[in-house]
Amino acid sequence: MNPVTLAHYNAAIQDLQNRRRALVIENRTAEATVRNNIPKIEAIDVILTAIGEPPQ
Repeated sequence: MNPVTLAHYNAAIQDLQNRRRALVIENRTAEATVRNNIPKIEAIDVILTAIGEPPQ
């Protein structure tokens, strides 16, 4: 993998991890938010798992 592609790949992984963390934190605030965010978190988990990166 060339360095630019690898850098983009790593940045995308970091972005997904950050989005997941933000959704988990947001879930602590309200029941409606929890219902809305759980499918998003699960979708991110599927993507990260599929590429061999464990969700954090």
